[in-house]
Amino acid sequence: MVYVKLFSPEGGSVVISDDIYLNPLVLEKPSAKKKVPLVIPLKFKRVLGLGSKGNDVKDLQLLLKKQGFYRGVINTSFTAATRKALQQFQKVVGLPVTGILDQKTKVIVNKME
Repeated sequence: MVYVKLFSPEGGSVVISDDIYLNPLVLEKPSAKKKVPLVIPLKFKRVLGLGSKGNDVKDLQLLLKKQGFYRGVINTSFTAATRKALQQFQKVVGLPVTGILDQKTKVIVNKME
């Protein structure tokens, strides 16, 4: 299994996917001896954008906050702060910067742990 490791705006790293190198921010493959925590990733099913509401918005905010992109209030409303955080994430991982949890972004986010 290969892991992509990216820098977040806060200087941490984000493990995104196996077998995919997204951009030049790839740092290293972990050694076979390195233990990887068993985490069930979130699965976002619908497109989310400004004005969207629901628990999936809250999950997205929590994920973006955990990765250092979101600093706003965690709630069920996709606000301008959520959009800005998602745009920063998209820029870092080399996706088109739309501020929408579109199909391309969902593919990456759904692989995050």
